[in-house]
Amino acid sequence: MPTLISTHEKLKWPRSDGDPSRWPARELSGIAGWFERCTPGDTKYTLYEEKVGQMLAEHLGIPGNGTTHRISLPEGYALYSHNKPQSEGSIRTDVYLYGSTHVTKFRSPAEFFEHAQWLFDTSRPLSDHTRCECRYNSTSTIAQAKRQKNAGGSPAMKRVSGADGSGSRKRAKEDDGSEDMDQTAVVPLERTTDLQTGRRFRKGELVWMRISTITPPIDHPKKGLPSLTHWPALIADIRTATKTITEGATDVAWTSAMGPPPPGVQVKTVVKHIIEHHLRPLGLFAQADEVVKISKDLLPWQLGNELLGGAEGWLALGEEGTRIIKESVEKETKADGKTSHDLSLEERWRAKWGKRWRFLELPQEWELQVFRIGVALKTAHAITNSWTQTDRIEADVIFGAEVNPEDARKIMSQEKTLYQGLWWGGERIWCDDMVRLKKNRSELPVGPLKAPSPGSEDRAVLLKVRVITVEITPSTDKETSFLCLCYGDLFEVADASSEKPTTQSQPQQSSPLPSDKPPKGYEYRQLNDPGFEVTCDVIDIAGRLYSDLLDAKTQTFFLDPDSPELKKGRTAHGDSVKALLGLKPGMTTASKSEHWMEDLYGIVSEANRKTENDLKTFYGKLLMERGIRFPIRKPSNGTEVINTVTNGAPSTLAEAIGVK
Repeated sequence: MPTLISTHEKLKWPRSDGDPSRWPARELSGIAGWFERCTPGDTKYTLYEEKVGQMLAEHLGIPGNGTTHRISLPEGYALYSHNKPQSEGSIRTDVYLYGSTHVTKFRSPAEFFEHAQWLFDTSRPLSDHTRCECRYNSTSTIAQAKRQKNAGGSPAMKRVSGADGSGSRKRAKEDDGSEDMDQTAVVPLERTTDLQTGRRFRKGELVWMRISTITPPIDHPKKGLPSLTHWPALIADIRTATKTITEGATDVAWTSAMGPPPPGVQVKTVVKHIIEHHLRPLGLFAQADEVVKISKDLLPWQLGNELLGGAEGWLALGEEGTRIIKESVEKETKADGKTSHDLSLEERWRAKWGKRWRFLELPQEWELQVFRIGVALKTAHAITNSWTQTDRIEADVIFGAEVNPEDARKIMSQEKTLYQGLWWGGERIWCDDMVRLKKNRSELPVGPLKAPSPGSEDRAVLLKVRVITVEITPSTDKETSFLCLCYGDLFEVADASSEKPTTQSQPQQSSPLPSDKPPKGYEYRQLNDPGFEVTCDVIDIAGRLYSDLLDAKTQTFFLDPDSPELKKGRTAHGDSVKALLGLKPGMTTASKSEHWMEDLYGIVSEANRKTENDLKTFYGKLLMERGIRFPIRKPSNGTEVINTVTNGAPSTLAEAIGVK
């Protein structure tokens, strides 16, 4: 732990919004440069300690006594130097303050002053950054003054250039090395955190969470039913938890008695920061019910082919669910009588199948678990079948940036709109992400692109997304047609030992971020010339890339070839894992999103609503086939009708959950 510095008893942080997960990853490649954490005692640390300490002393009315006041950085904060290669061969270094859960970074002590005052003022809630007067709160006086100053159209974003739809075009000119433009008004904090930390899973994504294994009954007549090892869930939030661990004492008897350690026993207290994923399990559970898991207990949604027995297992679960609900309805109708009108379909559904359990309180009964996971699978299917673009870049922000005249005209006339992100197939995709494409390497033309390197034709084609656009396209009918396009650089996955071509293969303008490092033994080889870029339709995206997916330190389900000693509880991987690593073509495992919706909230809400309605209809159909009728209801027009179910209801649960 660093030594805390304070020149006055009042100069102690009463609280902090610092979180180490907001710190940048150290390594970036190519022109992006790299980060290095500054060491406490460094001159930059001293500068911050003195400048912030003196400002707070004056703010709090602490006398100077002839000395310069100092204060350590708040807990969870750290200084990092960003080292960036310049075109003339020099290295440019800038120092930034990272750690705030509300601000990406501070560029100087002066920028941090108002935020520091907010941290000291405990009357203003830490959860409400709108009460802070720093420039990164858009409602603050400083931020408003800054917007008025920049109203003339000064650039707020770099390297934003559109494309003419021809498939490739000249890239915007090389960065001139000037200080990074202020992007806080346009770059979401989640995007910065996701890309800089390289965390595997992202807020809002659909994932598989590991659960205590539920096995079919030993005496079950149907063979081949899979055990339930994972459950579909959405990531509601990602937080950092602090845990204090006593090392060197876990196997000593005195610890159980909570007594002092005996002489000679070395005890070390270590504070560890753990990234927690707060998950909302799918399957009609209680509203806002959450399960907390660490990253090692999660797997990407697209690995479903290798979980729950794969396609055959999913079908078997659907058929098992059909048997369960049909037998249950038989018992229910015998108990109620053929003409019961006591309960409505909604009341029956809620009492029997739609009860809002908390996930951890769901009874560990095979039949109930199978039905609920069937509901979860259908909901997940609806979510992955929908997509939307996110985080629009406003035209007044783009104005003044490096945009060619034709693209500027289209942007200002709203023929082309730029975005920073996508929800695609249950995954969160950002600009600057490396994504897998559905195209096979052998399908790409040689000439505009480099020839394949040995072995690359059996692997993925990757796109480093620079910008996402929605563009109006000519249409023969009266309706307006739109295209969602992604622009960027194209890569193949090449053997690291393959012969390097004489021309530049490792791009200087578009290099993988920490989360996009190639698998061990491979490298990413850029296929388009550095002066050009590639355009693809959003439908061509297979999904995100997980190049370290098998790392035993990051997951507990699959065998890691580099850690053969870790076998217990792990299983061999198949082609879906290889596809997500980039070692199989994109179509091996690919998203099939077809239905556009306005936002993620709409996607999830509609998926839950439609899933429950479909299954309720299926249940009602089974009841009515056995003579059950529901109470008479009066609609708004006053006509009395019997509650019925709609025609075309699914005939099996397998059909209802979309596996048949």
